[in-house]
Amino acid sequence: MAAAFMAYPELRHPFEAKPIHAEGSTSVLYQGRQITLTETGSSTDSNQSLLINSEDLKRINGFELKPEGACYADMCIPLTSKLQVTQDGKQWFDLTAFADLLEQPYVFDAESNVWSFAEIPAMRRQYDGEWLGAGFRNS
Repeated sequence: MAAAFMAYPELRHPFEAKPIHAEGSTSVLYQGRQITLTETGSSTDSNQSLLINSEDLKRINGFELKPEGACYADMCIPLTSKLQVTQDGKQWFDLTAFADLLEQPYVFDAESNVWSFAEIPAMRRQYDGEWLGAGFRNS
């Protein structure tokens, strides 16, 4: 058994703390991927929110911001002031408000600054011209 530990150094200290991402970064876990964000906004409300650059939205969950709203394929979610936040003169996209709107579960580990998002429920449902439960229409 000792030879196995010598052959595989990563097994020597299986519970040794290792950084998940660079200091000051945030990690988002979604569909088996880890997306590292180097810049995020800070939450201004009592609830913890994840404010991201709108360009990072596509890397995280495939949605992109268009004039019609946040779109994935032919589905668009209209943008509201709750989703687009201006802070210190910079425009942010509130990913947690977006997840709440889509009824997408998520958890946050403040100590490691890691967010984990479950699958978007409407993405796995069949729809007939409307988003089930939210009333959003295809564009």
